[in-house]
Order: sequence, then structure tokens, then C-alpha cells
Amino acid sequence: MTNAVDICNMTLSAVGASSTISTIDEQSAEAAACNLHYTQTLKELQRLHNWPFTRANIALSVLQAREGTPENPDGDDFDEPEWPWNYAYGFPDDCLKPRYIMTQETNGSATIDGVPLTTADEIGANDVRTPTVRFIQGTILDEQSNRSRVILTNQYQARLVYTVLVEDPDLWDSNFVTAFIGRLAQKICIGVTGDKAMLKLAVNMGLQAESEAKAASANEGITIQDWKPESVAAHGYDDPNDSDLYQGNSAADIA
Repeated sequence: MTNAVDICNMTLSAVGASSTISTIDEQSAEAAACNLHYTQTLKELQRLHNWPFTRANIALSVLQAREGTPENPDGDDFDEPEWPWNYAYGFPDDCLKPRYIMTQETNGSATIDGVPLTTADEIGANDVRTPTVRFIQGTILDEQSNRSRVILTNQYQARLVYTVLVEDPDLWDSNFVTAFIGRLAQKICIGVTGDKAMLKLAVNMGLQAESEAKAASANEGITIQDWKPESVAAHGYDDPNDSDLYQGNSAADIA
């Protein structure tokens, strides 16, 4: 079994450190450098790409609903979300990055050429190109005036596909392990070795490893369907990777 200490020691080896660590909390410069950067670097890299092993799916909980919606027909059951959205859904506690929202009609039933319908905010081999469900991230105030993150959308009974933080290295793809070691090496190199030449090597190693890991991850995903919905084509959207298409930011975007 691989653990965080193993990952740190591989990283220390990659930057030419002369020592290894026994625990990430021990009193050593090497452990301090790894402990300082480990979790943040892991979050950065897992957010950077839609790694298959970080994919999660959850039915969202309604926090606010516009009057006239099924959840709030008379305006008495929920506060209303900010205009022009019909719903404010709770942001999953373990969500690093929302990927896309699934419609109620496409939760594992309808297909195109045998591939389940989804909607994507980022087109990649693990996300099928299908009609968009627009959404944005926002915040709302609770009854104690504390802010919490929400997903704002017009989708009824929305399910969110998102990136979850996976901390167990045994669940990581082997290419991701190499990419993470390369990125962590960039963060700790100077603090551990003070070697600027080694830092340059660590940067190059990390970039190469990330490129290879992304390519491998994409090749293992499902095939992208070369299809664009008529409603999108009619509005003149030529670029399916346009982030504004998948996360509209104005009333015009959701009309």
C-alpha cells in the first residue's frame, strides 16, 4: 500500500534530497516542506483535469427556489435565489470543482449512439458532448448571516457531477502519481535543497508528467460524440469548449 509518506519520499528522491522521512509530521526540514505543500498541491492537480478517479455524482439539495417552481409553488416554502436563476442548490462539502449538471431526463436512461447523455462544462474524453445545463457558482447568506457556496441553475431536480478530493494514493492512477510527484517537487525543491538547477529539472519533469498523465486519462475515457444540439447551433456557438456556453453568466445566456 502506498501512503502520503511514500509519495513524499519519492518526491524527495526526485529533487536529490539526501534524507527521507518516517512521518509527514516529524521534526525535519524535509517533512516540514512536504507537510506545508502536500494537500494544497494535491487539490490543485486534482482540480486541473477531470481525472476519472476523482469523479463523483450527487443529487443536489434545494436551498432556495423561485416562486412558481414545484418546490415553491406559492412562494412560502423557500427564499428565492438571485435573479435570473430558479434554484440555489447546496454545494457538496467534498466538491473541489463542479463539472456539469445532469438533467432529470438523462440520468442513465436516454442515449445517443449508446452513450449516456450528460452535459459538460469541459469537453474531454470523459465527458460526452450533449445539450448544456447552464449553471454558475455563487454564495448565499443563511439565517445566521453566514455565507455558504451554492450552485445556481434553472434545472429542476439537478444532479451534479463533480471532482472530489481523493487523498488515498492507492486510488490514484499511476500516471497521476508521477504527475503529483513532479508538481510537489517544484514546491519543495528550493526549501529542501536550495538547488536552482534542480528546481528547473523538477519543473520540466512535472510539466512532462502532467502532460502524459492527462493524455493517458483522456485515452481511457469514453469516446466523444461529434454532435452539437440544434439549439446551440442556431445561436451561432461554434466552439463547444466555450466555457461561457456551459456556465452562462447573464440572462441572455439562459434565455
